[in-house]
Amino acid sequence: MAKDPKNEENQPLVSEPAQFKKGEYLIHVLIQQTRGLTSDKIIDPLICIEGFKQKKYSTQKIGASPTSTTLWNEHFYFTQKFADGRLLNSCQIKFTVLDHKLFGSNAIIGVYDLDFSTVYLQENHALLHKWVGLINPQKDFNKITGFVKMSINIVGEGDKQTTLCQENEIEVRSKIEEEKDQNIFGDGNLLLPPHIQAKGQQLKITLSRAEKLIKMDNLLGSIDPFVVFKVGGLSINTDKIDKNQNPVWELMIYIPITNPCSSENLIMRAFDYDMGQKDEIIATHLFKISDIIRGQYIQPTWINLYGANIDADQEQRKYLCSHPDLGTCYSGRLQLAIEVVEEPKPQLKKEKINDKELLTKIKLNQMSQWECHCDAFYVINCPKEDGEYSLKMCWGENEIQTGKEKARNGVCEFYKHLAFFNAKFPFLQSRDLPDVFLYLMDGDKPICFKRFINSDILQSAENQTGKHITVNFLPDKSIKNTPLDQTGIIKIKLLIIQSGVQMKLSQLTKPQRVNQGKVYINLFQAHDILSRDSDGLADPMAEILFYDFKTSTSVINRTISPIWNTQHILNTYNFDKIPPIIIKFFDEDTVGRDFLGQVIIDYYDGEKAGYILRNQNKVADPQWIDINIYGQSAGQVLLSVNYNDNPNVKIPQQIAPKAAKHFVKMKLLGLRALKSYGPIPVSKAFVKFNVESIKQPNEKNEFQAAQIITQPKDSGSNPNIQTIITFEINLPEDDAYMPRLPGSVHDYVMKGLLQPLIGQFQVNLRKQKEKTFKQIKQKIEVGQRVLNDASLVNDNYVHVPGEELLEPSDDKELLAQLEMINNNSINVGMVIKYVQYQKNEDEGTFEEIDQFPSQYIPLGYDTQLQKANLYMLRINKQGKSHACQENITAKASITLELDKQVKRDRISTAANQLVKKPKILEDNQNDQQVEINISDSKQQGTIFQNTLQIIESLKSKKHYRLCLPCPLENSLFMSKDTFDNLNLHKGINSPREAETMADLIFGVTDTDLKVGHLKGWIQCISEKDLEELKQMPTSKLFMHEFDFSQGKSTTQTGDMEIITKSAVTVQIYILDCSNLPPKDFDSMSDPYIQIQLGDQVVDNQKEYKQDDCNPKFYKLFTISTELPGASDLIIQVYDYDDFTADELIGQTVIDIEERYFQQRFRQLKYVPIETRQLYHPSSSISQGDIRLFVEIIPSKQTSILRNPWFIDQRPKAKFFVRLVVWDVYDVPIMDAEGTSDIYVSSYIDEKVKQTTDTHYRSQNGRGSFNWRMVFPLELPRPETIVSFQVFDKDIFSPDDFISDCTYDLTKLANKAFENEINLKLYSQRAPPDDGIQKQSLLRISKKNGTLYEKIAIQTENVQKDGYNTKKQGVIVISLEIIPESMHLKNSVGLGRSQPNHSPFCPEPTGRIEFSWNPIKMLDQLLGPTAKMYILLGLCSLFSGYMCVMFLPIISGAIMANWITG
Repeated sequence: MAKDPKNEENQPLVSEPAQFKKGEYLIHVLIQQTRGLTSDKIIDPLICIEGFKQKKYSTQKIGASPTSTTLWNEHFYFTQKFADGRLLNSCQIKFTVLDHKLFGSNAIIGVYDLDFSTVYLQENHALLHKWVGLINPQKDFNKITGFVKMSINIVGEGDKQTTLCQENEIEVRSKIEEEKDQNIFGDGNLLLPPHIQAKGQQLKITLSRAEKLIKMDNLLGSIDPFVVFKVGGLSINTDKIDKNQNPVWELMIYIPITNPCSSENLIMRAFDYDMGQKDEIIATHLFKISDIIRGQYIQPTWINLYGANIDADQEQRKYLCSHPDLGTCYSGRLQLAIEVVEEPKPQLKKEKINDKELLTKIKLNQMSQWECHCDAFYVINCPKEDGEYSLKMCWGENEIQTGKEKARNGVCEFYKHLAFFNAKFPFLQSRDLPDVFLYLMDGDKPICFKRFINSDILQSAENQTGKHITVNFLPDKSIKNTPLDQTGIIKIKLLIIQSGVQMKLSQLTKPQRVNQGKVYINLFQAHDILSRDSDGLADPMAEILFYDFKTSTSVINRTISPIWNTQHILNTYNFDKIPPIIIKFFDEDTVGRDFLGQVIIDYYDGEKAGYILRNQNKVADPQWIDINIYGQSAGQVLLSVNYNDNPNVKIPQQIAPKAAKHFVKMKLLGLRALKSYGPIPVSKAFVKFNVESIKQPNEKNEFQAAQIITQPKDSGSNPNIQTIITFEINLPEDDAYMPRLPGSVHDYVMKGLLQPLIGQFQVNLRKQKEKTFKQIKQKIEVGQRVLNDASLVNDNYVHVPGEELLEPSDDKELLAQLEMINNNSINVGMVIKYVQYQKNEDEGTFEEIDQFPSQYIPLGYDTQLQKANLYMLRINKQGKSHACQENITAKASITLELDKQVKRDRISTAANQLVKKPKILEDNQNDQQVEINISDSKQQGTIFQNTLQIIESLKSKKHYRLCLPCPLENSLFMSKDTFDNLNLHKGINSPREAETMADLIFGVTDTDLKVGHLKGWIQCISEKDLEELKQMPTSKLFMHEFDFSQGKSTTQTGDMEIITKSAVTVQIYILDCSNLPPKDFDSMSDPYIQIQLGDQVVDNQKEYKQDDCNPKFYKLFTISTELPGASDLIIQVYDYDDFTADELIGQTVIDIEERYFQQRFRQLKYVPIETRQLYHPSSSISQGDIRLFVEIIPSKQTSILRNPWFIDQRPKAKFFVRLVVWDVYDVPIMDAEGTSDIYVSSYIDEKVKQTTDTHYRSQNGRGSFNWRMVFPLELPRPETIVSFQVFDKDIFSPDDFISDCTYDLTKLANKAFENEINLKLYSQRAPPDDGIQKQSLLRISKKNGTLYEKIAIQTENVQKDGYNTKKQGVIVISLEIIPESMHLKNSVGLGRSQPNHSPFCPEPTGRIEFSWNPIKMLDQLLGPTAKMYILLGLCSLFSGYMCVMFLPIISGAIMANWITG
């Protein structure tokens, strides 16, 4: 299909496509963890996430220490629509961690900024499980103040969301002492701020001055400019300069960055300062960081600025000035130099340039002279057919304009030469020259424009004399509303050369208006023409323009698929370059006419495409070409063109295609999801087929009526038609000319007196013809393949046509990887896999033997007793059953579980009678047995064998099922397009005109109003193709496929199913949802499921999941219905609200008729799980995913219906964590006197903390506690982490934080939950002798060696640099996870209180002991430092006393000696 070569209404102005498309975008952020939040005290962290200029806050965590790992697992969503995708280049995602204050403002801990493009350009548009480093811009730019682990996914329209979930990978902070020196960040998982790196770097921007800036203030005719530079989350402004179009800054600007940089671009924006108002943007320029690093801007460079006209309003200016390639006028130029320099301590700053040599260098203007030549020939399709227009060309600050010319029949001939001679620019390189703007002027106002990139029109070896260009003008919506169908098409020749280069100017003369030939426009037909009438039809006609010649087609009444088959001949002049052909389409009304769209055909592009021929005596082969209106598609037209300027060539005038007999068979199932045409609901809808409209012109009608009308039958919005229509008709032999059969749906009101239109549709007969031939041929080939390979005759195989395996499919690679595709067949028996168990004798737990691929999802669960049964069954199958037979006595103890809910398995009543009064023997807490009393010992052997057979018939209630990453209908498990669903559209279809420049550049979008669809099978085949198929081998096996007889066929069972209803039961197994956006203001959504099928509605509102964006339902919903009938199974996810109406989160629709009537779906032995996107009617962005599988079972198959699949997940259970803190050692001394008052705080949930008692006056960094803590725990949960914090207790000041650590209990907790047992935490290394605790090390012997219950864990604190950590003690603990039932039976006390057992916690040692000996008490109370100071004080006092006592004696002796000589 050919596109309009020169129709640029919806083409962007830029030379390269936009990086981001317009539309709606969603940012999904998952905050997982934080750690190392630097502070001199315990903080209460709070995270602020900002995206699309929206702020959202996390919950507040209580009491986080500097090295602790804090779990968040909180989701945040941001959505916004963008009419211009380029605006996304400057969007950022900002993370701010705050210390929450009850009074006053929150203190900033750290900040991290991430560019939108950095995330979106990643694989799957996602960053998964990345750590980011935080910095505090208020304190030190070069210091890491903490880390946040997060995942981000950004999706636009049509993108598939990536599920963001928590990872179980926190083993870093939960290491035992031997797990040293692990890097928690891993390779490539740490993202640092732009200025934090091992080797400091920063951007050095030398900003000199600007010239020729556009005047922004209309009244004063001046501008107050300043410039903003931004990279990552850092930005810096220059000072504003008052009222100056040529401002001089002479600044040196420094911005810290990293290499590689997390930002793609350095963004520069120029603004005009307005006092008391919002500053107006002048222009934007993007510098790629990669170009800066390569040194592209190391020398002073002039940057051209482009923006909006001074008269543009703020709304239009926002789009035009947001990106340099969107500007509609020249806005000035700016000189700067940018380079990356090494700097140990990068800083964000600006300073005046004091280097005189540098100032001299940047002030030196080396001007170069250039010329721009433009030959302006003509403008056709002018806004006014008889208006006066002129052309203005702008190149930088240079302007030139032609005189006014009068248009004639919409053609304005200029044939003028416009040129700039010796234009001076301060550019040394040609690539720096400004772009050329050409404006169509109506008086002194530009109404249309076209921008030409300088590199496209610069003189080169391939472009010596200039390019002839024929292009559309674009209306400048920021100035004047010019209709898009009358923008003008200009033909010019443009060339830029350096001054001094000789160029010969050609003489421009207007073409002589003498006929030099003819143009033959062969207009065949069109389809999907816009309908402007209330009945959904139109009266289309076409107007053809070629230069100043014009002709029209006839009006085709009451159709949107007109067939003309006419040839239109127009004269032509002697053109150097043949002008384009314009075809406009109108809906002819009694008064006036409505514009329906247009086609602009470039002669030379059409000649290359093959639908335009020159001087050939045959009609050119036609092509379908898009009709456009306001940037939207408005149908297609089939045409070709012959250009003839040779009188000896004769063009055939008969262009109607040859016709051949075709068979059409329509098996109409019914109308679905009809929407009422007014306030009254649909009564009895029926269908009309306008067969008359596809009849070839001048052909006699062989039908009794021009329309085929079905009978009104069922009422409501899903009426069944259940009719088979067959007829023969002459249609074009060549499929390229195949028309579309229009139809409409009407309501039957007041016994047919009123028949209001509901909607209309079209049948693509060409598509149906190709599809019919292909389907019959594939069935014959598959049948031949199965006959040739008998191994494929198996109910486990579903046969797929070979051609279908070559087509793209969302699951093809997955099935090939799992080896489920064999000889073009799918092994559906591999969709599910059952579980087998092995026993861990040391732990008393059962583990699954097989490791299934990650594409398999576990469903259901087995109890501990069932696992034991399955384990014994596996052992028996391995030949160990004879050991049991030898020990059979009157009382036989075997493991047996009679599962009444096992899928499709039954145990006979006789076998059940073998079991009498089962009794559970609890020999220990981990093993259970069932005792079976056997009455007759003579039948022991037979009974044992029968019992083994019963056991062997049992299957695990848990199975793994294949999960597809897509809907089932998009996979190989279903054939494509079982039904032909013809969408019904509302009658009047009037797209709006572009209102903004963003609409103009990127096109306007209006959602087409759909009012339902017609469902059925439509077959079309020619008599010739039918005979060809009958000649194929084994075609006799599929003779029913060739039945196109009149009336209802009895040879096809499918035909019989259409006309009879069948009762079925639909079983919908809902597993889980992911990525659900929040609907509540301050929390996540509270989702539940609601399912609709026709008038039936079922839901689980009472079982809503509170505050969960990834809820797990594992729920079966059952609906009984009749097919054919209501077919749209609408699965909706709602947010539950207490006081307001529940809000829809998203929905997905499954067509159950599409599946029930499909042979391939019926052959599925097991249905795989499918992943479906949820959508909200008001948004085009996915609102999350839902995983489910659907079975459609005939209601008469009661045995299957009574045994649905068991998919329940193991119910949540309450466990308890019994934790004993024995002692700590190597704790640093915190008090000045050389002692510490140590205590330990621990928690799993930060809201529920427990602390030990205090070990006062520890003088050696050791503390003894023997303190038990008990934490309730509900399992399963995503992560189970226990945290420890060591403090020094103070009386008159806050307690001093010493160190902390965390330990990941997730695996241990999950294992205890899955096996319903208690488990202890063991270490293979004995804890060190602390010199205080002298009790047993609590060791046990296992196969792997000796294990110790006491575990030593290293505690840490952050060093003064805020980045590295230092070891500050070891804590010794023991830990056990125990079910609630066992905890209640064997309860324990907190601390050292009673009951004190499992293990026994004795009184701590090494504490202060009361003594009447004061020296001993002082020795315990005073630390080494205090003792030293006291001793030094006593020594000083003694020395002073001795000096005082002996000073008189000594001085007297000295005086006596002096006197006595």
